[in-house]
Amino acid sequence: MDQTPSLKLPFILPAQAQKHVTHNEALNTLDAIVQLAVVSRAHQAPPDAPPAGVRYIVAMEPADDWAGHAGMLAVFQDGAWVFYTPQTGWRCWVEDEAALLVWDGSVWSMPGGSAASSLETVSSLGINAGADEVNRLAVGSEASLFNHNGAGHQLKINKQAETDTASLLFQTGFSGRAEIATAGTDDLSIKVTETGDVWHEAMQVTGTTGGVSFPNGTDRDMLVMSGTATGGPDIVYAPPNLRTVSSESSGLILTKDRIYFCAFYVDRPTELLGGLVSQSVASSTPGSLLRSGLFGFGAPSGADWSVGPLIADFGTHPSGTGGAKVFDASASIVLPAGWYLNAVGTTGTGVGLRYGKWMTPGIQHFTPTPMNSSHFLIAGAAT
Repeated sequence: MDQTPSLKLPFILPAQAQKHVTHNEALNTLDAIVQLAVVSRAHQAPPDAPPAGVRYIVAMEPADDWAGHAGMLAVFQDGAWVFYTPQTGWRCWVEDEAALLVWDGSVWSMPGGSAASSLETVSSLGINAGADEVNRLAVGSEASLFNHNGAGHQLKINKQAETDTASLLFQTGFSGRAEIATAGTDDLSIKVTETGDVWHEAMQVTGTTGGVSFPNGTDRDMLVMSGTATGGPDIVYAPPNLRTVSSESSGLILTKDRIYFCAFYVDRPTELLGGLVSQSVASSTPGSLLRSGLFGFGAPSGADWSVGPLIADFGTHPSGTGGAKVFDASASIVLPAGWYLNAVGTTGTGVGLRYGKWMTPGIQHFTPTPMNSSHFLIAGAAT
């Protein structure tokens, strides 16, 4: 043998002349490949006026003096480029990438990875934390910064199909507590849980229209008003939601000459064109009248609440016949955001009312301007 088996360093043979040449050749090889670090692996042609000893990994489509040496180590020695063939397992630090690469026998790759060309294609990454097959990126840190690059910035969560889930999950002790998601649909929802197993949908935004609903209401308190023997306020419900209003129907038998109020709240300017009351029981008093109106919400008065100014009087309908009673406004009414009272009363006895069979849960109970229907439903409950 005239060279070493691994690094191919030349041996000094017996009775060899000019032994220093062979020895210096071996030193040059060691200097080139031991503690291996290169400037770059992105160059296809050698740089101009390279300094002695500078090292590169030749790019995949080399040209000029590097032609035919793709993937090899190019070292400028004694005024010329010398090429070394990497051996499986060689490690090399690439300065312009601040990356450590390994020769796997065919390409330079990230340690433990595939034929990756950079960190963007590693199979998993843990930063002060352990990554796994599900959590391919794991970060253990007090904060994470996603900064702009001169303009805006987007954080993208992409799912394959509408029936899949894309979400932001907030956890306590690795147990879910809140989630913002498009789960099984392209509608956006916000869900919360106290225990991690029973979830409550707090808000939903429909993808087709952008409409917002609150399936579990807005948790506003019930406001109670005292009644009088001759009529007047009875019970006021703070704005209807699924805790105070049935999504089906609620029966209410009105007392003669008494007014029943239902409080509601709108969260934006809203146009009303009338009111609809569905009568479920015919009046036992022939010729009696059913009347509906709209009031502002008054101020607290001790333990009670006062009724505000009259906004609209929708007039009367005979209550002697069952079925829907439609109250039309003489002109459209635009309500600023705030609280309002819908009032219903009758001059007869035995009038059964069925308050609105449908509603949008939460703080928005009527369609904002423009209306899609010529009526609004009274959204209230009766006990």
